[in-house]
Amino acid sequence: MNPPGSGFAALRPSAGEATIAALVCISAAIQWNDGAIATGALGLVTAGLFLCIWGFTSKDRRLRWMVPWAALVYEILTLLNSQPPVGAADRTAFQAIIWLASASAIAAGGPLRLPWRRLAMVAAIAGVFLCGVLMLRSTPRPKVDVWDLHQEGAKALFSGTDPYAIRVRDMYPPEYSRLFYGPGMSLGGYLTVGFPYPPISLYISSLGYLVAGDTRYAHLAAICLAALLLGFSGRGRISTLGALLLLFCPRVFFVVDANWTEPVVVFLFALTVFCLRRYPRAAPWITGLLLTGKQYMIFTAPAMLRRWRDVPKAMLAATLVTAPLVLWNVREFFNSAVFFHFAQPSRPDALSYMAWLLRYGIHMPGWVPFLLTGIAMAYVLLRAPSTPTAICSATSLVLIVFFVFNKSAFCNYYYLVVGALGAAVATLDAGDAAVSDPSTADESHPTPLP
Repeated sequence: MNPPGSGFAALRPSAGEATIAALVCISAAIQWNDGAIATGALGLVTAGLFLCIWGFTSKDRRLRWMVPWAALVYEILTLLNSQPPVGAADRTAFQAIIWLASASAIAAGGPLRLPWRRLAMVAAIAGVFLCGVLMLRSTPRPKVDVWDLHQEGAKALFSGTDPYAIRVRDMYPPEYSRLFYGPGMSLGGYLTVGFPYPPISLYISSLGYLVAGDTRYAHLAAICLAALLLGFSGRGRISTLGALLLLFCPRVFFVVDANWTEPVVVFLFALTVFCLRRYPRAAPWITGLLLTGKQYMIFTAPAMLRRWRDVPKAMLAATLVTAPLVLWNVREFFNSAVFFHFAQPSRPDALSYMAWLLRYGIHMPGWVPFLLTGIAMAYVLLRAPSTPTAICSATSLVLIVFFVFNKSAFCNYYYLVVGALGAAVATLDAGDAAVSDPSTADESHPTPLP
């Protein structure tokens, strides 16, 4: 470990420490008001934005182990104090398992040898998965529209019906429906669009419907697999800590219960990072799947595709998974997966500057978030990130800029930022950070990407 220096230099966060601090800020922001607008939460997101910029631009590669350790302890304590919707019959089992999972995570983040550290990490992941199953048994049908859309989309897929042509009942009364949907998107008590997300999201979510009759089980598995991939992407202790920082995000059960699709994107992101470190030849193909995980992921292409020769591979992979459902009914696909999102009104409860300004009667033009995101993309492209940590940090930066200025930004959006930042932490030993860990001094680490 490099000497911490003295004076201001000793207090100034390094790139890795700023990234960890950004992750904590975003986690705390979505914990504050469940990801809805609040002045304090927006302040935390703003701090996370600047810390993310610092983490991407700083060349200081020190890492004081107290920083990731303290971040993990904060997340565990916050998660233990949260109250996921678990039925009385399962509450005792839930509490016992989540405490055991937390103890396993603390042990995994400590100075154990590699085999024992990984065993403790797997135990923590298994514990969170079991807790998620207990929670889902207690909430068979959440009162949120995305649950209906995922369930009906999966049902249509397996019955041979175009998922983008289905019509789902509008579960909200008219006074609330107007806040959530654009003009003409809800008529006669039914939505005029079908499944609103890209095909790869539907494919993976539908596995939960196929196995357990509920797409949320696929999202729970996606989060746990993402943590597993990040933890096994490297051999150093920091890889384990990065995985656990994602796994123990305080709103993890809230995200699963609401059936948002971001866990699928987090899984694809973790799979991409795993391939970058372990199987780099497969990385461009998995990146293509990631970029089609949700509509806004296309903005991360300058960060994820670091070489021009990777672009055709990513485009081919994206086309192969997307084209079959697009060509089924082109009009219905664009109506549901594209036009529907542009038609949505500005949400006054969004955790964004646009919603905050709306409180004071100031209407931010809709092109502003796209302009600022374009500037962030250009900045990332000029810096040409080539190491796993830089790629993850650049992705986080682009996403947070797009969300914090947009008309719709909630817990699920920022949870994806937490996933990207967790991946950035997990890759700090990938040759672009001087991480010194006495417990792994005899372990080799992957070299930087070419």
